[in-house]
Amino acid sequence: MGVSRSFSRPATRHGARSENILCLHPIADRSASRSQAGVVEPHKLPNMAIAKVSERVVVRAFFPGLLTAARAEPTLSAAEAAQVYDVGIRPASMVVQRNTTSTDWPVNYAAELMRAQNPAGGFAYAKKPLSYRDVPRFSERFVHFMTEGVPWAKDMFFMTQVRGTKGATWHAGNAAAAREHLEEYKTDFLIDDNDMWWIDVGAELFIPGRALVWRRDGHTKLLRHLLHFSPRDASTLANAADVDVAAHLSDVAGFRVKIDQRPNRHHATYLQAYTTDKSAVYHRDGYRAAKYLSGAAALKGAPPKYLDSLYHLYEACQVELDCSARVEVRVPLEQADRVLLNLSAQFCDETVLNFERDTWW
Repeated sequence: MGVSRSFSRPATRHGARSENILCLHPIADRSASRSQAGVVEPHKLPNMAIAKVSERVVVRAFFPGLLTAARAEPTLSAAEAAQVYDVGIRPASMVVQRNTTSTDWPVNYAAELMRAQNPAGGFAYAKKPLSYRDVPRFSERFVHFMTEGVPWAKDMFFMTQVRGTKGATWHAGNAAAAREHLEEYKTDFLIDDNDMWWIDVGAELFIPGRALVWRRDGHTKLLRHLLHFSPRDASTLANAADVDVAAHLSDVAGFRVKIDQRPNRHHATYLQAYTTDKSAVYHRDGYRAAKYLSGAAALKGAPPKYLDSLYHLYEACQVELDCSARVEVRVPLEQADRVLLNLSAQFCDETVLNFERDTWW
């Protein structure tokens, strides 16, 4: 059996929307009363991207003051986004870039919307450069103007996202290889050890020509072995997890679980265990992760075109596509070269089922 590890997205720095982009250690929910203090994960806080450092690095501004029990989405409304630009971004840019490139910034948010909209109804927004030398001054002025001029911006903060780096490194599952590739990852994405970063670390179990899938009765053991939970905490988390049954076989399932304040050796906040066979039909569409058809659409044709295509796809997978068992955990950066190491044969026996590839498909 082979075991490989990878450093993955999201690598995100604390202090600066959808969960697959950004999910950090929970922070205090300021909308809760002192007697009913709550926590909320930052990706659920109202926020917006305000700057792009590179193709993969984005700076987001978060506004806890907009968080309410009734608010369903973290995306800012058009009126809120207009305040961010009109009150914060443009005035800050005028201070930092006066007498240079400030004259071509949109005069206000409404003007940019009018300019950006094309005849088909889509938008092509402008991007304005900002020198790295001006970033500290711009950030200070932006926060000043927002907190002074917008009541809900009082507790705003920034976070930096590194997006789309899943599988950026692959290496053996031992400490030496983990340290080497973590340093490589940090160098590639300019990650500073002095900041608070959270990173996804993954491990993959595979055997050529086989299909390895997770045992549903092994979820508690997986949590105990990988994160060293107590038996009670591991059982509680396993029972609270979202379970993903494979091929309608109730004993074969991965799972996803958000880890609350329960202590664990690597300070993990999230864990998911899944299998790679889903890649054959994976199709992100809104909240769905697989191709979605109504019963009538799936049965259309003689023979039904979709079902016929699916049958031939699975036939090809029997010959070509192995299935690996993957597990990913979200941990602080300093734990990234210590987690998911040296997975033992006993661990695999207790958590994984091993099928012949053609039998599985």
